[in-house]
Amino acid sequence: MQPNLRGLAKANLRFAALLPMLLWCVTGAHALTTYLIQSDQTLATFEFKRFGVSTVTARFEKITGTIALDRDQRAVNAHIRIDVNSATTGSASLDERLKSRAFLDAQQYPTITFAANSGQFSSGRLTALAGNLTIHGVTRPVTFAISGALCDEAKRQAARNARACEAQAELAIKRSDYGISKLIPLISDRIMIRFKVRGAPEIAPDPPPA
Repeated sequence: MQPNLRGLAKANLRFAALLPMLLWCVTGAHALTTYLIQSDQTLATFEFKRFGVSTVTARFEKITGTIALDRDQRAVNAHIRIDVNSATTGSASLDERLKSRAFLDAQQYPTITFAANSGQFSSGRLTALAGNLTIHGVTRPVTFAISGALCDEAKRQAARNARACEAQAELAIKRSDYGISKLIPLISDRIMIRFKVRGAPEIAPDPPPA
């Protein structure tokens, strides 16, 4: 049986016409710009009440990760890691207590992570970021409220036509939801988490010389 050359040619033409759409579907519709978190300009704090009177603020000094954003398509994802051992309150004894097995247990759970896969936008600005927060080995879905999200025109990167961006985020959680219930209510169950994040566009390295 002779192959139908004309039919094969038509099929090949149809496939060639569909190929760009198939590639578009496989690679994704969104042109996300990836921002590397600048640790020296990023801050994370946990705030809680002690004895119902004083407010204790624990600051985490080591934060790494990426945020990928396409404001035009309203697409976002993020991966953030906090080094629990970098926590500081200004009191050595309180730092030790916070990192002990009774609370964050930094030895067994050395990182706090947040992995986001969706967001809400208003007038092109990110206003909420939803994902999974893992503390003390427990993962729960949460939504951070985002404020002050902006990109700095002065930091525009010619190679990517992208800008350095920053934002503030906050979320209230119950530490008991993450298996940390020691000394409730002397130390409050409610923890306020706040971020101030700045990210610079990730620029692909130049190819090696030929």
